[in-house]
Amino acid sequence: IYGQATYQSDVPHIPIELPGNPTPLIPKDQYKIYGELNQVIYDGGATSLKKETQEAESQVRKQGLEVELYKLRERINQLYFGILLIDEQTKQSALYSKDLELGLKKTTAAIEQGIALKSSADVLRVELLKIQQRVIELASARKAYTDMLGLMINKPIDEPSILLMPPGIDVDDEVKRPEIAWYDFQMQNLTLQQSQLQVINRPKISFFLQGGVGRPALNFFDDQFTGFYYGGLRMAWPLGGYYVNANEKALIDIRRQELSIQQETFLFNTRLQSKKENQEIVKLESLLATDDEIIQLRSSIKTSALNQLENGVMTSSDYLREANAEDLARQNQILHQMQLRIAQYTLRTTLGQ
Repeated sequence: IYGQATYQSDVPHIPIELPGNPTPLIPKDQYKIYGELNQVIYDGGATSLKKETQEAESQVRKQGLEVELYKLRERINQLYFGILLIDEQTKQSALYSKDLELGLKKTTAAIEQGIALKSSADVLRVELLKIQQRVIELASARKAYTDMLGLMINKPIDEPSILLMPPGIDVDDEVKRPEIAWYDFQMQNLTLQQSQLQVINRPKISFFLQGGVGRPALNFFDDQFTGFYYGGLRMAWPLGGYYVNANEKALIDIRRQELSIQQETFLFNTRLQSKKENQEIVKLESLLATDDEIIQLRSSIKTSALNQLENGVMTSSDYLREANAEDLARQNQILHQMQLRIAQYTLRTTLGQ
């Protein structure tokens, strides 16, 4: 809808006057209010291409969000397996505590028989207190981890909740990260932008209809307010795009090369990281293969030390050293098992499987 009111110092007029026929004059003050309707008939495919471009940009933004959200998986894995490791360490602390309590019982009996000093029992009691402190520290760490994990998954995790150990997995070498689709969508968007360079240089044809009231209207010599309308076809052929088309196309080609290099770099770094993580898995599997044997030997040595403690042949400090050695061996096995699971699931996260 348009409207205007104007006054002009002069208007076109005929410099001849006929006798008995006054020359009509165009009014110097003119008024017009009208509406115009335009309907594109042919735009060279600009409308459909614009829709495709908007959808492509939406896909790029959506996939970019998926990329950012995917980064949280590694943090969630670390929290989850951290809780599992704490649970296993707590269980091992309980087993170690039982060994010390058994040793304390044997030592107490030896003290009563006069074959051991009272300080021998104190050594074991001190170690039991240290275990209690360790359990308190583990419980506090578990609470902190469960709180953070609950925030990550937007679901509160109660303190007695039991987290299950996930099964071992095999991962292939294919990269399926969301970044791959993100780069592809950006490439598609650049292709559409390049197509737009061709479309904007095509002629546009549209139908228009204009109607309103004015003084004068279509007849300049009518100084009365009169309604009017007219319509037709309109063609526009912008030529400015031809001057910048080459530069715009070159910029798009540069952006395409940048994206290609970024994608290749991402794939290279991802595969490099996966090889490192695969080697870590192989190492941990080798360590676990000997952990059982080490534990068996340490357990046998501890049992022998307990018998010697009972018979007064070994001091409580010596027994504590052997019990500590077995506990350390079991802690190492727990750590290696957890590290293996972490490495397997980290590899899966790295490859996006």
